[in-house]
Formats: sequence, structure tokens, C-alpha cells
Amino acid sequence: MPGITQLIVLAVLVVLLAAMVTLAWRVVRWSVRTRSVVAFRSAVSDLTARSQATIDKAAEAIDAVRRGVVPAVDIAADLGQALTATEQLAGEARALRSASGGEAIRSALIDELERAGRALEMVQHGCGLLITARGREHDPEALTAIKRGYLNLVHVREGIARQAAAAAAIPVTIPRFLTRRPAE
Repeated sequence: MPGITQLIVLAVLVVLLAAMVTLAWRVVRWSVRTRSVVAFRSAVSDLTARSQATIDKAAEAIDAVRRGVVPAVDIAADLGQALTATEQLAGEARALRSASGGEAIRSALIDELERAGRALEMVQHGCGLLITARGREHDPEALTAIKRGYLNLVHVREGIARQAAAAAAIPVTIPRFLTRRPAE
């Protein structure tokens, strides 16, 4: 038969073991949450950098057409590549695993990339009108479509930058049990 001291020691060991298991569980949960936030931030940063590069390249070519420096025929291939890249980037944004607080950022990125695709399609339409305009060099509908598409791309670029900043601002919380308590 165990003595009273052995029962007390056993009870203390059980309490210590329960406290250690609880602490380990909390640390693991915090670690997983932190890892998902950091992974989401990194994925959004990479996605926004690639989409900014794609949009910047397309906007530069469109601006040259808009200003009359380059004929519309010369950027048709660039627009097709930019549209394909934008669709791929939107697919990657849909596949992102969002961290807590990141679902709104993920859906806003998808919306902005889809908007970029529509803007590029509008520019393609305007360039198609300019190419087939035979004699009407300054077709108002074509120029309007190109200008509106260009401006939409500029706004998309700003929207994507806002979402990148919002993703970078997602807080990584430190559990109370790991922080210093203020002196009372």
C-alpha cells in the first residue's frame, strides 16, 4: 500500500505533467498560427511582386500606344502574354491558403487580378479597332477603350499594392505566457 507521501508526490507529478502538456499544446498552436501568417505574407508578397511586374510592363506598352509613339499592332503579343499571366496569377491567388484575417486580402487580390484581365481585354478591343480603322487614325471609340483600360490597370496596380501592405500588417500575436508581465 502506498503511503501518504507517495500519493502526494504522485499528485504533484500528475499536476506538473498536465501543466507541461498544456504549455506544449499552446506553444504548438501558437507556432502553427504564426507559421501560417508568415507563409501567407510571403505568398502575397511574391504574388504581388510578379503581378506588379506584369502590370507595369503592360501599362508601359499601352501608354506608348495611347500617346501615339508605338502602333497598336506592335503590342498585340504583349497584351496576350499579360492577359495569360494575369489569369495565371488570379488562379494562384485563388489557391492561396489564407491565414486568420487574410481571407479579405485574398478575395481582394482575386478581384483586382480579374479586374486587370478585364482592363487588358478592353485595351485589346481598342487596339483591334485601331488596327482595323483604315483611314480613321484617331478613332474615338478605340482611343477611349485604350485609355479606360490603361487607367483601370493603374488603379489595379494601386489596389494590389494596398493588399500587399495589408498582408504585411497582419499581426503575429505573442501569447501572454511568453511576454513579460507589467510590474504592478
